Amino acid sequence: MQPLDEKLETIGDPIVAVDTVRAGIGDLIYFETSREAGRVLENVMNPCDAAIMGIIDDIYIENKK
Repeated sequence: MQPLDEKLETIGDPIVAVDTVRAGIGDLIYFETSREAGRVLENVMNPCDAAIMGIIDDIYIENKK
C-alpha cells in the first residue's frame, strides 16, 4: 500500500501490510502499524507490523480559511 496525505498525494515509501478486509487495487484504506496491527489476526502473537483495517467509502474535508 502507498501512504497518502490529506490531498491524496503519495508520501513516504510503500508499505507491505496484511489485508484483513479484502481491499482491491485502487481502494482507499486505513491502516494500523506497530504492535496494534497484529491484534486484527486470530493469533495475536504474530509478527505482523502493518495491517489494513478498513476501506474508506467517502471523504469530506472541510475547507479551512
